[in-house]
Amino acid sequence: MALDAAAVPLFRRLGAQARISLVLSAATAVFAVGYIRATAALPMPQLVDPVGPRAFPYLLGAGLLVCAVGLLAEGLVLFREEPAVTGAGFDMADPRYRIAAAVMGWTLAYYAGFGPLGYILSTTLFLAGLIYVFDGRRLWTTLTVSPGFAVASYFLFNNLLDVFLPAGSLFGWR
Repeated sequence: MALDAAAVPLFRRLGAQARISLVLSAATAVFAVGYIRATAALPMPQLVDPVGPRAFPYLLGAGLLVCAVGLLAEGLVLFREEPAVTGAGFDMADPRYRIAAAVMGWTLAYYAGFGPLGYILSTTLFLAGLIYVFDGRRLWTTLTVSPGFAVASYFLFNNLLDVFLPAGSLFGWR
């Protein structure tokens, strides 16, 4: 007995890329709502500027919600012609899974090295690895962009925004 295509739930009729976009959309929306709720719980000092300390986190939460809507639209519109997933749909031999696992491991190493190495060195190493792999292994681009971004963003946060990033404890920097 064959089922009519309309009787099959939408999620099961979608291809792998569309499913990934929808799951990411839902996860991003849940995170954004939790982030906005946490922002609402921030204490408000008596003497603050009219914008207040909650403005940037609210804008970031709104941006996350916009990204969630974009991922939803991507999953439903851009990938609607993709063939539906058949079988298990998960094959570790697929290089996309290995790349995603490597990026997650590299990001975990970045967070682990953030305290001992400091912002500049850990960010430089993190970006260097990602740029080298994803930008076609162009060494000159890797060696200029990664430390340039790390130093410029460190200067911006520490000197202009008064958000102090760690210098690193491994080499005795404070």
